Amino acid sequence: MKRQTKKYCDLHIHSSCSDGGLTPLEILTLAQKIGLQAISITDHNTVEGVKIAKKEAKRFGIEVLPGIELDTTYKGYDFHILGYSMNFSNKKFIETLEKIREERKEREIEMAKKMRNLGFKIDLKKLKDQALIAVLAKYHIAWLLMKRPENRIKVYQEVGPYPTIHDIINYYLKRGRPAYVPKKILKVDEIIKLIKDAGGIPILAHPGLIHPDWKVTFESDKILMDLVKKGIQGFEVYTPKNTPPERKHYKALAKKLKVFITGGSDFHGTGIIEGVWPEDFKGRNFKAPYWIYERLKGALKKRL
Repeated sequence: MKRQTKKYCDLHIHSSCSDGGLTPLEILTLAQKIGLQAISITDHNTVEGVKIAKKEAKRFGIEVLPGIELDTTYKGYDFHILGYSMNFSNKKFIETLEKIREERKEREIEMAKKMRNLGFKIDLKKLKDQALIAVLAKYHIAWLLMKRPENRIKVYQEVGPYPTIHDIINYYLKRGRPAYVPKKILKVDEIIKLIKDAGGIPILAHPGLIHPDWKVTFESDKILMDLVKKGIQGFEVYTPKNTPPERKHYKALAKKLKVFITGGSDFHGTGIIEGVWPEDFKGRNFKAPYWIYERLKGALKKRL
């Protein structure tokens, strides 16, 4: 009897259309190389990467599930919500994404100006040009910052030698840091409604990051239950950002609440930047079980 080949997916990937380092085609190439049968490009506030991947997916032999990632807060916690299989012809959905992108562009430019006030040299024109290619993010500021040798010297003095991009972001651009600018975000109810009205399924990304005390006490389960009541339809269980105990716990909780179990690497593929220590690439070869994709796909078919 022929052994059945195991199948895998990754339903949380970022491309160069937002703050990822790989193009949609490079992502498809990598997915094919590591043996994924299905992926979802879940860029921040844009579906441009999904459109490209959908067009090219057939020749790679990979299924592409349309996705998005949006951020919000609830009761003082920061959340990322994934949306799957939205209708891109939904006018309200597309217009809202355009508004978010414009607001983010203005915010990133303001943060870049604050970095200049701190003594760094950052070309604002290049940052604005980048906005024509991708949704601006703090990553792009840090990337431009480290392009100049004089900036690198100052960063090494303040942050430490050869920091990662996240070290730089956390030192200058996070809440409470000198170049931070608050962002305008949709309320959790608005995001859930936006995704559902566009025919999509809203999923809570990496729930393991929201423990109030960063211990596996699962006090945050009360918050998760609230979110399910508000319309969240699943939890991202299979992800490197959940520890093995968290993975086991959230899988059981999802089954108890009768919501979807999903999974993905949250891979950004930022690549090599001069003067920056490479990020941890443990998400590069991450694989989630294919059945989570099949269940989502089955639920979507029932809606048609």
